Amino acid sequence: MAEPPCSPFISSHAFVSQLSSSVVVSVPSPPSPNPSPRQSASFEYTPQTLSLPDPALDLVLHFRRLPRGRARNSILRDLLDHCERDELLLVSTLVGPRLKRDFLGELPPELALHVLSFVEDAQTLGRIACVSKPWRGLLGDEHLWKNMAHLYNYNITPPDPYSYRGQFRTAFTTERNWRHGGRLVKVNRSPDEGVVTSLAMDDDWIVLGFNHNYVHLYDAKTGVKRHTLLGHHQGVWAISLISKGGQLLDSSAYTSPLLLTPPSPESFPEPATLPALGLGLGFADDAPSGSLPYSEMPTEDASDVLRSDPCGATRGWGQADAVVVSGSSDRTVRVWNASTGSIVHVLSGHTATIRCMKALQGRPVVVSGSRDSTLKVWDIEVGVLLRTLVGHSDSVRCLDVYGNHVVSGSYDCTLRLWDVDTGRCSMSFFGHTQSVYTVAYDGLRIASGGLDQITRVWNPNTGQCTAMLQGHNSLICRLQLSPRTLCTGGADGRVLVFDISRPEAPTLAHRLTPHALTSLAGLQFSERGASAGCLPNDMLVSAASDGRVVLTDLRTGVELRELSEKCEQVWCVGFKGDRLVVVCQRHAKTVVELWSFRPVEEDV
Repeated sequence: MAEPPCSPFISSHAFVSQLSSSVVVSVPSPPSPNPSPRQSASFEYTPQTLSLPDPALDLVLHFRRLPRGRARNSILRDLLDHCERDELLLVSTLVGPRLKRDFLGELPPELALHVLSFVEDAQTLGRIACVSKPWRGLLGDEHLWKNMAHLYNYNITPPDPYSYRGQFRTAFTTERNWRHGGRLVKVNRSPDEGVVTSLAMDDDWIVLGFNHNYVHLYDAKTGVKRHTLLGHHQGVWAISLISKGGQLLDSSAYTSPLLLTPPSPESFPEPATLPALGLGLGFADDAPSGSLPYSEMPTEDASDVLRSDPCGATRGWGQADAVVVSGSSDRTVRVWNASTGSIVHVLSGHTATIRCMKALQGRPVVVSGSRDSTLKVWDIEVGVLLRTLVGHSDSVRCLDVYGNHVVSGSYDCTLRLWDVDTGRCSMSFFGHTQSVYTVAYDGLRIASGGLDQITRVWNPNTGQCTAMLQGHNSLICRLQLSPRTLCTGGADGRVLVFDISRPEAPTLAHRLTPHALTSLAGLQFSERGASAGCLPNDMLVSAASDGRVVLTDLRTGVELRELSEKCEQVWCVGFKGDRLVVVCQRHAKTVVELWSFRPVEEDV
């Protein structure tokens, strides 16, 4: 029987053993930054090579004549099987660059930027910028980083003159520092000075009140103590800080709380968590027919102008220097110039200890609450009492302000909503069975807690309790409220996080136990996302008498880290922007720590 004709694959064996290094093929250099090279249409050989009857040359020419497919692939596999290690390394160096494609460089810039817009990880974008100069040029597009800031929920301002990319880098690095780093700027240690009762801070000042009779002022940038304010005869229990500058707001510009209504339930998706197991009891269905329907929420910017700051600082009314206002057991309110440390006014009128105090945004008006069961409204610029708010029958323990309205909580188990400009009590709230210790008001709703271990959410328009939130087994002493989230802290060491974006059905998002059976000394969260150099998105800082300062992810409920060395007792904790203040007792000394999470090269 005649033998079958040899296939191209079989005939290639005759050439493999005769291959030599005399074959020279021109290979282009790697494609950076130009597009990757294409296979040339024809091979060029030197005259010497063409004149030689080299079997290797015959193999190459034969290979070129073969159709693309199985025959070519068989020859290539057979050649590789017979290559030595050094020859395989040569093949690797020749093949690798030919497979690379500058897919962004070959596209029009508009399409290349569109491709990059699908990248959602900032570190990936940073690595892309390191590939080549053209790619780095694409990463300089401002719109790309503006979208990335929106994706990360950073509150970045227009780039004048600071670029979106620069602001994003600062914010991203700051967020990473909150999670994993941070720098201790200054530690102030002094002999035990007693209990630190109150803390207020802004971008320039940190103010501490003590249960003795003095107030300390520190530089918020360096942590250096600037002044000790002496004048009170007994303990200081309430502090308010009014930042310098600002703009005077006309009281007529304030929006009445009766015009503010919670957001429509239809505007929010279904909650991801199940309703709190017996912890969220909604009564919205029983609302009287005269109550206003839920329609829309004011913009966050407008709300921020009028609501109080959890750091205890408010916007100024245009004054040249920051102002500190303190209330004491000596029954006086004292007004101080923060820059000079000098006293400006001594305001008398209360007949018992002043226990709480808030300043109105953009106005020289401060409201104080006392154990004499009254609230008093002061003009701190002129130094006069404007009016006294009478209605409670027991000590006023807490208050909060929004616009020109103040809500107060009392040991008489009630809350009252007041118009600061008229002194009229516009609404009373009944339902607590024991003393009210803490209250929060955001213009949309009021939240309160106290000795009865129940957090109540109120409609300020009708006075109706819309929800009772249970879960603590001791005094509720801390509250923070936002349009979407309510955080409560108790003397049991628990922190409860409620999703209140659906007003008729608040749900328990997280039950946190960062502090074991110890009373909370501080509770503050950031939800909106940070501008360049602020707290990262949805983070919660808590501190307690167990000596721990804990950072928790508000979205997942996961404890991330401790922000300070453990101590015997934390008195106060607060943050403003990228600065954190921890006031504690450590080794029988009063310690004031200032932490910075801003990138070191941009820190001051």
